[in-house]
Amino acid sequence: MKSKAIVSLLSLLMSLTTLGSFSSLHAASPKAKTFQSHLKEMKHWAGQVGIHVISLHSGKTIWEHHGNEALVPASLVKLFTSYAALKTMGPDNRFTTSVWAEDEPVDGRIQGNLWIKGEGDLLFDSDKASILACQLNEKGIRSVEGGILVDNSYFEPLSTQVCLDGDCSDDYNPVISATSLNFNSIQFQVSPGKRTGAPVLVTCSPPGDYVCLSNQGITASRKVSNSLKIQSRGATGDGRERFQVTGRLSSGDKDGENFRFNVDDPANFVARSFRAFLRLAGIDVRRPYTGSGRLPSNAKELATHESPPLGDLLYGLNRYSNNFMAETLFRSMGAKAFGNPGTMEKSLAVMQRIIHELGIPQQETFLDNGSGLSRKSRVSPRAFCRLLQEAYRDPLVGSVLLESMAVCGQEGTLRKRMCDCPFIIQGKTGTLADVVAFAGYVSLPGIATEAVAVILNDVHNIIAARKAVDCFIQDLPMLSSAS
Repeated sequence: MKSKAIVSLLSLLMSLTTLGSFSSLHAASPKAKTFQSHLKEMKHWAGQVGIHVISLHSGKTIWEHHGNEALVPASLVKLFTSYAALKTMGPDNRFTTSVWAEDEPVDGRIQGNLWIKGEGDLLFDSDKASILACQLNEKGIRSVEGGILVDNSYFEPLSTQVCLDGDCSDDYNPVISATSLNFNSIQFQVSPGKRTGAPVLVTCSPPGDYVCLSNQGITASRKVSNSLKIQSRGATGDGRERFQVTGRLSSGDKDGENFRFNVDDPANFVARSFRAFLRLAGIDVRRPYTGSGRLPSNAKELATHESPPLGDLLYGLNRYSNNFMAETLFRSMGAKAFGNPGTMEKSLAVMQRIIHELGIPQQETFLDNGSGLSRKSRVSPRAFCRLLQEAYRDPLVGSVLLESMAVCGQEGTLRKRMCDCPFIIQGKTGTLADVVAFAGYVSLPGIATEAVAVILNDVHNIIAARKAVDCFIQDLPMLSSAS
C-alpha cells in the first residue's frame, strides 16, 4: 500500500509538466512580488544568499542568484547522503543486529559470553532488543554463564561523536557506533515525589544499570517554578556513566520533565541494556562483565534482527532530520561499497563518485560528514537542484527520496511551515545558528514541477530569514509563470 502511494505521488508530480495560465491569480494580487523583491528581502536577513530554480520538464534554469556558489548547507547534506546510499545499497537493503556465542547452548545454558554485533542499523531500539532477547528464550536458553560483549568493528573507529563548533554537549551531536540502541541515547523522565521536600522520582529508558544516578532533585511546592537539571558527570571507570539530578520540580507538575542524553560509552551502554532485556525475557546473566569485544571467528549466530528496508528508514531520517541516522548511514554506505569496516574515508569516496556521476563541478561541493553538522561542508544551490533533477528522472530512487521528504503543513520539519499553501511542497530543511536552507520540489496542477534550492548564510535573524524563504517558495509558481 505504501509503495502504491509513493508511485501515485510521483506520478502526480510527473504529470504536472505543462505551464498553465497563472495570470489570473497574479493579477488578483496587487502586491505580487518579483524574484528581485524576494531576493532583497532575503538579503536583508542574511549576508550570503544562493538560489537556483529549474523546471523539471525542460531542465532549464528558471531563475538563479549565485546558484553556483558553494555555501554552508546545514542539514541539506542529508539529501546527498540519502541519494548516495540509495544508489549504492538500493532501497531494499536491510541492516542486521545479531547475537552470537562460541558454543551452542547445553541444557538451556550458554557456557561463555554472548556477543552482540550490529552492522549499522539506523533504528535499532528497545522493542527490537526485547524481540532479540525473546528469540533466545524461545530457543530454550535460560542462563548465560559469561558476560555480554559488543562488537562494533563494522565501523572504524569503534565509536565517534559528531560535534558542531567544538561543542558536543547538545543532544543533536550524535554518538555513532555500528551496534547501537535508541540512537545511543538515554531518556530520563522526572516526576514530583509524594510530598513537598521529598526527592523527585527519576526513571530512565532503556532499562539496565548503565546509569549511575545521584539524585539531589527536590519536590517543591506548587507555587515554585521548576529549576530541575540533569548533567552527565562522565564515565565511572567500570562501564557506567554518572548522572546528577539537581534543582526543584513543582509538586503541581504532574507531567514532570523529560531529558535526553547521548551516551559516553556506547558499547557498555548496549551491553548493560541488553543484559536487562535478557533478564526481562527470563534469561539469567551470571557474570556482570560487559564491554567491547571482537567476535571470535568460531562464534555461532543464535538470533538476528533485520531492519526495515532502507527506503522506509529514510522516512525518519529526512522528514525529521535525524543526525544519528544520517551519520550511521553514511558509514554503512562506505562499508557496503568498499568492504567493512566503514570509515569516513570510504564514505567520502562514495560521495565523490556520486557527485562526479551527477556532473556537479568539483568546486561546487565539499563534504566532510553525512548529516550537515559542519561549517566546513560547502554545496551550491545548483548542485542540490542537479541531484533533485536526477532523482526525479529515476523512478526507483526518486520515488523513495521524494517520500522521505517533509511535507508543508503536515509532518516533519515542515509541519508548522507554509501550512496554508495550496501547492505540493516537499523538501529538506537545513538550519544552524546562522544558516537557513531549503531544497525540494514545488508543484501545482497546471504548473510545471520545479526543483528549488535556497541557502542563506551569515543569517542574523533565523525566524525572519526562514519566513522570507517560505514566502519565496510559496510564490514560485506565480513568479515562474510571470517570468
